[in-house]
Order: sequence, then C-alpha cells, then structure tokens
Amino acid sequence: MTKRLVLNLMGPDQPGIVDNLADVIAAHGGNWEQSSMARLGGNFAGILMISVADEDADELVKVLESLDSTCLSVTIAPPKIIPRTGTVVDLEIVGQDHVGIVHDISHVLADLKVNVDEFESYVEPASVSGGNVFRAHVCIRVPDGLDVDEVRDKLENIASDLMIDLNFQVEG
Repeated sequence: MTKRLVLNLMGPDQPGIVDNLADVIAAHGGNWEQSSMARLGGNFAGILMISVADEDADELVKVLESLDSTCLSVTIAPPKIIPRTGTVVDLEIVGQDHVGIVHDISHVLADLKVNVDEFESYVEPASVSGGNVFRAHVCIRVPDGLDVDEVRDKLENIASDLMIDLNFQVEG
C-alpha cells in the first residue's frame, strides 16, 4: 500500500530548497505527485503532495520533520479526498491596485458557496499612470445547482465599484 502526504513548506528563500526536498523524498522511495511553489516576500512557500510505500512513510516523515531545524518549516498532513463537482470557471482580474479587491471578490464567492480551487495574484507597476496594477488568476468551482450566470452577474456588479476588469471563462 501507499500513503499520500501533503507537505506545507515555508522558509527563507535560497537556492537548493527544491533539490534538497527532492533528494530526501527520492532517497526514501517517495514519489513527487503535485506541487505549487513560489517566492513570496523573500520567502519560499510551497505545497507538495507525495506518495510513499507504507513501510517507508514513518522514516520519510521523520526526516522531513527534521528539516524544521534547517530554516524550512514543514507541516505534514494526510490529504483530504473530496469529490470535485460543479462547473470550473477561470476568472482573470485586472485593475488599479487598492485595498479590498480580494476581500470583496472572495466575499461574493463565499456568499454563493463557490469554492476557490486556485488563486494566484501579484502587483506590478503600471506602465503609464505610475501607480500599481493588481492582477489575479482565480480558478473557481461553481457548485451544481447554482447558475454560472448568477455568479458572473454578482461579480460584475461589484467590478465597477472596485475599478477592475473581469474576464470570466467557463471551462469545458
């Protein structure tokens, strides 16, 4: 049997973090299945799912937990397998950066019970105005029974107040 583990990783960014993780995982017969990693504010942040044979899992966990003492905080948990249903929508958000964009968008989605599967955002200098531009790519999952057009309408209703442009693309 195999065991799946989800690792949450955080520490000061430095060359070799991913290589060191990959070495430890491979040395203990682990398989790197899925990950999302980024440099945020000078820190390395990542989420990683691995699988490992049951008989190797305890030793691998012990070694991974020992990485905490090397400036990399590691939290390990079993994955939660939840069936994914609903309509997948890619949402692109672009607008002048200001406080409240993520708050207001996420509030609408939460009220509608729409799940956020992925959220990536960044701020960059505006080319003309001298201010900053907020950009986000959000993958949401609209639950069965909720009309995708209702979600689109609610988001578009707040877009002008937030001074953002939305691109709403239904997958499939």
